Amino acid sequence: MVASTSDPQVNMVLEHIETMVALLRPVGPDLGRRLLAALALVPEHERADVVGGIEKRIVEVYTDTTARSIHIIDEVIAAKAIASAQSADRKAARITKKA
Repeated sequence: MVASTSDPQVNMVLEHIETMVALLRPVGPDLGRRLLAALALVPEHERADVVGGIEKRIVEVYTDTTARSIHIIDEVIAAKAIASAQSADRKAARITKKA
């Protein structure tokens, strides 16, 4: 677990980074760099849709029918999380620019 701060947005970003590191641990950082480099090519205002499309395809390919039904419910929750993450991304970008 990463250290937490008093800022919930920063904590969310730190948790996302920790999750990415855990997911990439078996394959190494190159996969993460490739994914982020590809996503960086997408215009910022289209990134949420691209990630949503990737997520949808993964669910279609790697889950059964029951899990897909559950995913429909999760999409509503994910949409809210994406909006929150985009807000955190913008905030992190502002912090980075100031540094």
